[in-house]
Amino acid sequence: MYRLLTLFLILSISLIAYSDMDMDGVEDKDDQCPNTPLTELVDLTGCTIKNLKSPHHFDISLGKNHISSSDVKIDTSSLQADYYYKNISLQLSSSYFNKRVYGSKKNGWNDTYLNGYYQLRPTTNLLIRFGGGVSIPTYDAKNNKADYTLASYVTYNYKKLSILGGLGYTFIGDKDSNITSYSNSSFYNIGLGYYFTNYLYSSISYNSSSSIYKSGENIETLSIYGYYKINKHWFINISYRDGLSDIAMKQSVGIKVGYYW
Repeated sequence: MYRLLTLFLILSISLIAYSDMDMDGVEDKDDQCPNTPLTELVDLTGCTIKNLKSPHHFDISLGKNHISSSDVKIDTSSLQADYYYKNISLQLSSSYFNKRVYGSKKNGWNDTYLNGYYQLRPTTNLLIRFGGGVSIPTYDAKNNKADYTLASYVTYNYKKLSILGGLGYTFIGDKDSNITSYSNSSFYNIGLGYYFTNYLYSSISYNSSSSIYKSGENIETLSIYGYYKINKHWFINISYRDGLSDIAMKQSVGIKVGYYW
């Protein structure tokens, strides 16, 4: 009994004497790089030799959207998946609609979108994204063909304020018919955003797009966007869009819930 008690006391003293605050396997008195994250592999001196955190990240989100005008109401359910690797991002999105127009009903898939962007940060405050994508013709229409878009977006951050801008051009692949003639379309937007906290961000922007129809007028809208980060994985997006031109849908409200890893 005495020997067991002596052994217990020796082990307790040894454990108390050993200290490894950052839990990297190197004792504090020998650790030349204290406070290394758990996601880093260290050498015998406690300094990082490899970051174990993966550079590949993903998110997936489900959304609901309601669009209304005088005699048109559209409810949409959407699915979006994003992939991030260093400065590259890829996005795949699709949606299913239920439309009511003048009392008649129609439902089906909208076009599916595949986009890719590369981002640059010339200065600490300036972020530039450029790239494009293709709309895959999953909407059920006789003349519906793939469209191709080139676009660039700029964000300039000053303290908690952000200045937003973007422009792009879409090559319309839809074929002309006896009653409809199509035209390539250009668009731009400009806006302001504000970081209320690290978890809450909101922006407002003006958007203008030329019509894909040769005889159509420009589509002008005002958009309000909100982002809330629930924790390191879950987030919520809320959006509201108001039509400013006669051809634009008068109101659009949407919400998305997503998971990031």
